[in-house]
Amino acid sequence: MSHDQHGILSHGLRQRRAALPRLGWVLLPAAVLVAGLAPSAVSQASTGSRSAARLACEASVTGRYPRDYTTVGIRITTTASARIRVAAHFRGGVRRQTAVAGTAGKRTIWYRLGGATPGYRVRVDVQVAKGSRRGSCSTWFTPRKRRTTGHRPGAWCRATASVYYAPYDWNNVYVHSNQPYKDATASADGYSWSYETNGSGYALIYLNGPPPGVEITVTVGAATCYTSD
Repeated sequence: MSHDQHGILSHGLRQRRAALPRLGWVLLPAAVLVAGLAPSAVSQASTGSRSAARLACEASVTGRYPRDYTTVGIRITTTASARIRVAAHFRGGVRRQTAVAGTAGKRTIWYRLGGATPGYRVRVDVQVAKGSRRGSCSTWFTPRKRRTTGHRPGAWCRATASVYYAPYDWNNVYVHSNQPYKDATASADGYSWSYETNGSGYALIYLNGPPPGVEITVTVGAATCYTSD
């Protein structure tokens, strides 16, 4: 190789070496850009994973303004067989219950209102869980004063009720009164049924349709009374 050729080659190598840092500066931002996108992609994937892990939870009540000394149900809809924790924040303290959702993901948890403060808004917090998935929801109700028995002078009645067959909402209403051979009528939630009292003023009324816990109004002759199952 001649001296001139060697000089040309050396000069070409120096040019390439000199260009390397510049190429590095050109390539470096692209690498940084790719690296910068990676955390965002990971973050999005993580967020999607957290969203997928959230368990469905919906809560409602059987009656927004139930009367004292009746019952109110907390209806919960979630995933089948999910564990349920309910906390009702009464003025006198927190009342907690636990349950498991049915095969359709539904469960109603009942609270009996024995002298709850009328007009006090009761917040109900619900937590559901299944495996590693969690969810929460809430609802509320406000108790009202218990109705007093109303009747004309001399006429009275007392009523009690029980659930006969829950899947079909069949209820038995037992009526005691001083109104013999009078029509006794039990009504609740748009359903009504009547039966005549016997010679002692007693009647058993089959009231089918209302869900458990609703207030039942009974009239017999000139008397009116209230109950719930």
